[in-house]
Amino acid sequence: EIWSYGHRNVQGAALHPRTGALWAIEHGPQGGDELNLVRAGANYGWPVVSEGVDYDGRPIHYAEELGLTVDRATLERPKVHWTPSPGASSIVFYRGHAFPKWQNHLLVATLSKNDLYRYVLDENGEVEHETLLAGLGRIRDVEIGPKGEVLLLLEHRSGSQILALEP
Repeated sequence: EIWSYGHRNVQGAALHPRTGALWAIEHGPQGGDELNLVRAGANYGWPVVSEGVDYDGRPIHYAEELGLTVDRATLERPKVHWTPSPGASSIVFYRGHAFPKWQNHLLVATLSKNDLYRYVLDENGEVEHETLLAGLGRIRDVEIGPKGEVLLLLEHRSGSQILALEP
């Protein structure tokens, strides 16, 4: 069965530890990376809508090119979107003891921006955010270690490495 549709390129998904809600992060085209609160039966709009533009710089008009008529009011909008695109790669909700103030906050890893973000979310989207690390390198994955440390998988041409962030 199809649970939801209209996703372009999901890079990571995580269940909120308190609410059980499913959140997913997607690559957009030129810009338009998205963070969505995924709900059963919802349409997230791809290829009809996007916050990004096509790779040739023109607006995306795939619906018209495909001859589709869509009521845009029925489409789910992203809770957070980024333009220009940071190359979102992985997400995890923090559940640990090393950083108690981050409990249930979303950590977002990026590939092209090389940053790690922390988001406080509610059902309407972003409440607050901050950049925890900037320009570190391509962060392929973010996870929480057994002691509550934040584990980062950095991808480099010369070889990858795992870093642990501790207080």
